[in-house]
Amino acid sequence: MVIRGSDVNLSLTQTLPSDALGLLGRNIAVSVCEIGRGGCLIETTSSISEGAVGRLTVTIAGVPYTEDVRVTRCLTVAGHGETHHIGVEFLPLHQPGRASLRVYAASRAEELQGPASAVLG
Repeated sequence: MVIRGSDVNLSLTQTLPSDALGLLGRNIAVSVCEIGRGGCLIETTSSISEGAVGRLTVTIAGVPYTEDVRVTRCLTVAGHGETHHIGVEFLPLHQPGRASLRVYAASRAEELQGPASAVLG
């Protein structure tokens, strides 16, 4: 499944030392290349450090789905300028509700296993 455009927002918070008084966050526009039960592969023009945590919000058919995520890898795509493929894993910090991206992925498991693409925007 491919989701492109302004329908995807990744808000990441960089990890700070335990004595920090606050957190620094930034919003990053991304495209979702794949969604699975355990995480997503996203594409963006920004490099994101492995281990960074944040909240991924994806709007699919007008419905926003949100999930806390941790970056597991960040690779520069050769020959595509500043394009990066970023693997994120879902963090089960709380019981998922209907607006959970994990619940969406689980409900669409059969469709997500094969090659598919959809463009929203």
